[in-house]
Amino acid sequence: MSELCRFIHAEKANYPIVLLCRVLHVARSS
Repeated sequence: MSELCRFIHAEKANYPIVLLCRVLHVARSS
């Protein structure tokens, strides 16, 4: 879980939150 959190914090500065939510939603669905 910590890796995911680190990834989110790192990418949050580069990508919109909406895009992150979309990616995470797809990852959860898989």
